Formats: sequence, C-alpha cells, structure tokens
Amino acid sequence: MSDRNPFSAVRRAGTTGPGVPNGIDVKEYLKQEIYKQGQETPYTGQLAPVGLDGGMDVPIPPPTSNTSNNFEDNYILFDTIQATDTSKLGNGELTFNVTTLNNNNPLQNVVSMQINDFYFPRINNSTAFPDYFFYGKMYLNVASSSITTTQAVRAPGGKPYHYELDITNLNSVAVKLVPARDIFYFQKPVQSIPEITFQFTLPPSLSPVTIPRYILTVQGVAGTNPAQFNVIDGNDTSSIGSVGVPTAPGVAVYFQNFNSPNNTLNVAVVSSTGYYVTNILSTTSFEVASLNFATLGVNTNATLIIAKNRIGIEMRFKSLKMQNTTGLVGINL
Repeated sequence: MSDRNPFSAVRRAGTTGPGVPNGIDVKEYLKQEIYKQGQETPYTGQLAPVGLDGGMDVPIPPPTSNTSNNFEDNYILFDTIQATDTSKLGNGELTFNVTTLNNNNPLQNVVSMQINDFYFPRINNSTAFPDYFFYGKMYLNVASSSITTTQAVRAPGGKPYHYELDITNLNSVAVKLVPARDIFYFQKPVQSIPEITFQFTLPPSLSPVTIPRYILTVQGVAGTNPAQFNVIDGNDTSSIGSVGVPTAPGVAVYFQNFNSPNNTLNVAVVSSTGYYVTNILSTTSFEVASLNFATLGVNTNATLIIAKNRIGIEMRFKSLKMQNTTGLVGINL
C-alpha cells in the first residue's frame, strides 16, 4: 500500500506569481490542510509528506495543545481572622469575601478547586458522651451564591458537600484534617465567586460542627495583678477553656487594639509573642499571670485572639482564561 498522503493531489494553478510557490494553488492547499486538521487522528511525526514538487517532504509541526495557557491559578488563604461578621459559628459556617482576599480580583470561570491539609480546633464532649470526632470524618461544603447545590456531592438526605476530610493527629488542642480527594472539579465553569461560606459537618447525618470562637472582645481591669480581663461582647470564656486553672503553661492567646493612656503597657500587651491564660476565673473573666495591670489607670478594651481556635485553609482555584473555538493549528507554507 502506498504511503502517499491522500491529500497530496493539490491541483496546479493556471498561473504563477509572487507569493504562489511553484505554481501551487494556495487556496486549495489551505482547504486541504484545514480538512486534515479536523480529522480525529492528527499527524504526529515531525515530517509529513505533502506531495509538493514530486513528493518532497516538508516539516509540518503536529497539532499542539495550549491547555496550560488556557487556565490560570489563584491561591487564597482563608484565615478565620479575616472571616466576615456573617459567619455562623454555631452552624459550622465561616464566610469570606473572596474578592477582597484575592487582591480585589474576582474569581471567574472557575473549573476546579484544590484544598490542602489544615488544622481544626479540638472539640471535647463531656466524659459522659463518646468523642466528638467519633467517626474520624468531617465533611466540608464550599457554598457561594454562584455555586449551585447540583455542583456538589449529594449525601443522603440531599445535603451537599465537596470534600470528605479524614481526622488525624488528635491531641488536646487541634486535629489535622486531610482531604480524601484534594481536587473538586465542577461540572460547569462557575462564572463568578465573590464570596465563600465553608460549612463543616459530621457524619452520619451531616450535622453542623459548632466552631469555637477565635476572637473575643475583652476589657483589661485597671489595678489588677496578675492582669485580669473580662469578656464584654456577650460571649463567654468557654472558647478559652473550662473554668479553673488550665493545664500548664496555659492557653496561648495574643492581644490586639489595646490602647490605654500608658504607652509602655500598650506595647507590652500587644506583643507578637503572645501570652498564656493561666486562670479562668469564671465564665466571663480570666487572668494572664505574665501581665501586671497595677499601673493601668483605666479599664481598657482589647481584641483577644485564641490561637488554638484559628483555622487557616489554603486553596487553589483554577480558572478558564480562553478557549480554542476552531481547533486549527497554524502551518508554514
């Protein structure tokens, strides 16, 4: 059987002229090439016989894919410190403004999302009940106004989720969550994701996980040594721990926005090294042994960050930038 290219019978032009190589009908030649590129089996060799001038082989590159140029990746860290006030911790929900976190660039035409391992606060039941994480699993749903519930895994009862997370490395402070599959592919590109709400649930019925508070508004009490703080935002000290003396060295915390008339004390309180809560006096007050408020003249408010309750979720979103509409590949004549 002849190896001659079946498309090599390019008719000769009646005349020759500038830009028409060897009297070849360029228009007809291009039509044949377009037809070939639309076939299911493309050329794969670097030399393709085209039957020009007695069958002389000329180099024609095989069709190439520009897939990597069609997509762009956006990496975002979702830190609980940046969660919005619309978060519903009692319902296992953390909400974030995606556009703000992505340097004011909206996420558009998202085709997949990838999640890394991350830590979640340890939650303890009373000794009368089984471990809160008895099943060793947690589920995470990534909700947005633009992500329909059909673009998710449907659990029994119709509840959606995107990630099944294995609970590992249990200790008294946190657990490590490891995704069973770290990439979720959407059935259709999501046109825009301006905000995201993560909801954490537990098997078997995907009931919401109550997320411990990570920020409290507190007030330093003037003239106390060790320094005493009262919780003044309507919450309590349960997110720090049970009433009493915590296991040494204490519960790690740090403060922000402490602005008293005593500047030296202000600098000490907001130190980035943080402090330990050494005694939880009641459901509304606690002590920090390393701070001395004997020289604090007036009660002063501050923001308390509870280190063990912070959650940081790093994700990668892959977005479609462009699409080939013809599938044609350029050639050199």
